[in-house]
This record gives sequence, C-alpha cells and structure tokens, in this order.
Amino acid sequence: MGKQVLHCNIPWKRIPKTIDNDIPVIDKSFGFDIAVEEAQRAINAANVEAESNENGIDFVKLMGRYSGFVAMYATLASRDVDCCLIPESPFNLKREGGLLEFIEKRLKEHGHMVIVLAEGAGQDLMSKSMESNTLKDVSGNKLLKDVGFWLSQSIKDHFKKIQMVMNLKYIDPAYMIHAVPSNASDNVYCTLLAQSVVHGAMAGYTGYTSGLVNGRQTYIPYYVKNNTETEQCGDYVPESGI
Repeated sequence: MGKQVLHCNIPWKRIPKTIDNDIPVIDKSFGFDIAVEEAQRAINAANVEAESNENGIDFVKLMGRYSGFVAMYATLASRDVDCCLIPESPFNLKREGGLLEFIEKRLKEHGHMVIVLAEGAGQDLMSKSMESNTLKDVSGNKLLKDVGFWLSQSIKDHFKKIQMVMNLKYIDPAYMIHAVPSNASDNVYCTLLAQSVVHGAMAGYTGYTSGLVNGRQTYIPYYVKNNTETEQCGDYVPESGI
C-alpha cells in the first residue's frame, strides 16, 4: 500500500511503532513504557522463584531484536537482576571471564540469580554452533533463533559437567507483554502523536513521521528516520522528503 501511495498525488505520513524502542531520532516509541512495566513484573516473579530454589537461576527473555532498551530499562526498574544481556554488548560464554564463569561465581556467593536477555543478544554465539538461519517472518524480518533456550541448555550442560547442583527456569513473557492494555503514559503519548500527525497533514506536509525529539513534538522527514539498519522501509521513502 505504501508503494502505491507514492505514485498518487496523496500526502502520506506514518507514526513509528515498535515496542523494542529501536527507532532512531525519536525519544521513544509508543508501547515502550507499558512493555517495561510488564517486563518488570515478570522479573520480580522470576526473582521470587530463584530465591525459592537451591542455586536457583531464572532466565527471562524479553523483546529486543537489535537493541536492548526493554531489557535494560526493566532491569534498572526491578533492581533484582544479576546479569542483563543485550545485542549492543557482545559477550563470551565459555572463555575466561565469560558468562558461565560469572554464573558459577554468583551462585557460590548468593545462592541464586536472575538473568535478563534481549532476544537479539548472543545470536553470533549460536551462529558459530548451529546452521545459519535465512528464514524471515511475515513482516520481512529475519527469524531469530531462540537464544534463551540455547543458553539455558548450555548452562545446564556446564553445571552437569562440574557436578554442581542448579535449578534453572526459563521465562518468556513476550505474549503477555503484547496483550496488556496501555497505561496512562502511553495513552497520552498516542493522543499527542495522532493529533500531531494530523496537524502536519492539514498543513500540507507529506513523507514524514511524528515523534518526540528532546521532549518536543516534531515532524521528521522519513529519509532521516529511515537512514539506519533498524528500520526496514526504505522503498517507501520519496526523494523529496517533506
């Protein structure tokens, strides 16, 4: 539909949408606040579960294909997380100073731990040990492998090898987070976005998106927002911008 609009004399505009909050330029995308809020609840539950078991490890996988904003903010909000793994910060698994060594040390010190993982983290480690995946979902995004399940199994194998008791639980609250109703903050933000984009259309602008930049409602030429690997809509951008 976007391509067809470009060939018609019709103004077009978009509102950026992603819970991952990985859209450049804007301060945040709508849905991010409630995603962090619900993710924090999952982390709090995971912490209770981990404390209830001998050497309990609770693994919480959150959204974040290319950026770890949800995982990072939920980690900061909960204050119960021992390790947060995000795509922007590569890590090693088995080498000295790696994840397995850190987990072992943490369990010996505290007897339990909570690990938060963004779904895009550690994909490079999986690629080295498994066949590359070229499949894509209905939106055209590359299908990510379940790094959480793979890491969980790697942790189990490690502790079995060193004969150390460990109880691991793997939690994936993604669909629960997607299904919760929006909170007051997101409701207000969505209203501002909708009103702003309509005002821009009535002023005669086209080929733009509306969003908060440094706390101000702005109109952003779509080619500016699109000039990054995290946004996959380059074919829809008119040469003239706004």
